[in-house]
Amino acid sequence: MLIYKLIKEQLILMLSSRISRYDSEIKILEKKHGGTYEDLAHQTKTKEENFDLEDRSKLHVKEYRFRDQSRKYSYHWEDSDGNLIIRWDNAEHWKNLPTIPHHKHTSSLRNVSPSESSP
Repeated sequence: MLIYKLIKEQLILMLSSRISRYDSEIKILEKKHGGTYEDLAHQTKTKEENFDLEDRSKLHVKEYRFRDQSRKYSYHWEDSDGNLIIRWDNAEHWKNLPTIPHHKHTSSLRNVSPSESSP
């Protein structure tokens, strides 16, 4: 379990840097085109990235930021055979969890548990 926590922390640091760069790119687009990027992109800022990791596993990242500053995310990490290792997301369909909407799926999409941290 400790290895997953360490990997998650490293991935969050790496992704935070990329999201910060992405936000800078959005500001450049807003200035260039006049108006807000949200208006240009149907009121959302979307970030989708795929990372191939050294152990041949993959991380799929989706971030949606809305005009009201709310956000939807999914960080889906799978092994080299495409089997789920863990996915953190904030879809609101697991209403019985104390950390709603934040939760994680471990080894299977059906294996859902609370997530104390969100990326």
